[in-house]
Amino acid sequence: MQGTDKVTRILRLYQQLLQGNIVNKTAFTVENQITERTFERDIDDIRLFLSEFYEIKELIYDKSNAGYKFIGSQEKSFTEFEFLVITKILFGSRALRKDEMLGTVKALQNELPKHTQDRVKHLIDNEIFHYRSPYHNMAIIKMCWDLGQCILRKVEIELTYEKQDKTLIKRKIFPETVIFSDYYFYLIAYLTEEEHRYPAFYRIDRIKEFKILEHRDMVRNIDIGEMRKKLQKMYAGNVCKVKFSCNKKAVEPMSDCFPDAKIIGRDDSSVLVEAEVFDVGFVKWVVSQLDAVEVLEPQNIRQMIKEKIAALYKKYQ
Repeated sequence: MQGTDKVTRILRLYQQLLQGNIVNKTAFTVENQITERTFERDIDDIRLFLSEFYEIKELIYDKSNAGYKFIGSQEKSFTEFEFLVITKILFGSRALRKDEMLGTVKALQNELPKHTQDRVKHLIDNEIFHYRSPYHNMAIIKMCWDLGQCILRKVEIELTYEKQDKTLIKRKIFPETVIFSDYYFYLIAYLTEEEHRYPAFYRIDRIKEFKILEHRDMVRNIDIGEMRKKLQKMYAGNVCKVKFSCNKKAVEPMSDCFPDAKIIGRDDSSVLVEAEVFDVGFVKWVVSQLDAVEVLEPQNIRQMIKEKIAALYKKYQ
């Protein structure tokens, strides 16, 4: 029996399986003018390929539909190079309790081809061994997901929240989004009982519980993406325009902190910068930069910095 060449035939068979089709032996042999034994060898070749490269994909015979099909993931989500970068970011964030972190890394690792899994494991074994949970030691993955569902459904919720001094408060809010910043996940939300120009921030590990109140549309008056570019250390306050000089050696980290900042002048040792920022977080950032940054305008921000430095000086006298 004269049929199609082997490479073309196997690729055609593999493509049909990838598309989620159930391949019937009789129909395929007739269409491609091959024997049933040749078809079975083709199936064995594909299974061998899967066993070497795609552990979580399996080729089975479905008796109820009298044909062969794939079960499991149909495609790999990312490469081993991407896996390495993603896991390094995860470990560096220290965002999750150890059991959640290791479970997440393992789930990502299982998405890789079988022959690469041991290789990438050796690259992260040391960080797995030395990883420490964040101080709060709270499981937060499910809480993040549950809050995300509230955001999608546009519902008002009432949460019980533990403040830094351990006191518990209740707040009725419209959840807006969940973000990650500086070791912690935050829920950004609008208070429903008051008019606020900017939303409030709640650390998710401090949310003890919440309950859904009702569906109620709300007119949003801020772009969260834009807000993040003005925000430092999750301290908000009021938005203001600032002008400051920045040592040239600190330009790169400054630009990463304030991606919309504009350099409007420069000399041999520094640059002149304009930016829109949230005042409280900006002041904390300036103090952390020591002598690398000097705020020139506005005067009220200079005064806030002077008071912060004076308080630090008094503490160390």
